[in-house]
Amino acid sequence: MPEKFLREIRLHGRGGQGVWTSARVLSIAAMYEGYNIKSFPEFGPERTGAPTVNFVRYSNESIRQACGIEEPDYVIVIEPNLFGTKKDEILKGVKPNGKLIVNCSEKLEFPNVETHTIDVTTLARKKYNIEHANIGILGGYIRIAGDVSLESMSRAIMDEMVKTDVGGKKITKAAEVNVQLMKDVYGKIV
Repeated sequence: MPEKFLREIRLHGRGGQGVWTSARVLSIAAMYEGYNIKSFPEFGPERTGAPTVNFVRYSNESIRQACGIEEPDYVIVIEPNLFGTKKDEILKGVKPNGKLIVNCSEKLEFPNVETHTIDVTTLARKKYNIEHANIGILGGYIRIAGDVSLESMSRAIMDEMVKTDVGGKKITKAAEVNVQLMKDVYGKIV
């Protein structure tokens, strides 16, 4: 790791897709790696289907910034249909040699942005019988970024998604399935 390290990630999706959950899970995983973290959402009108933006920063030094990320190192797009109306916002300010990770089946190319695509939604539905791609796409992010381990990400998913029923029994199925989906995406993204 370089002496001074700061990673800035912007996540785009729609309300109800678990984008804020993704940002929290990624932040927790980065914390397990020993980084200082800051993560927060920007919802706008809070309703299902409304575009949302979430921000994650992690660093080996104290993080003082508490504002949105204008020049991200990485942009993660959970809802590819946003490119129809929000393309400029999604690509805005991406650093030179910045990377874009998109949940879609088609190949995308943008000037000066390294773009990686994988259809996490179809994989989640067909192989794992779940609707959301929000946790799975994080496998692509950690594979490409290389500074958060599979172990830390798996642990963060389990910590954030395991629930306890009224009898005190742990409900782990959703968390376990999302860990498997995340690992699957990690192995498939190019």
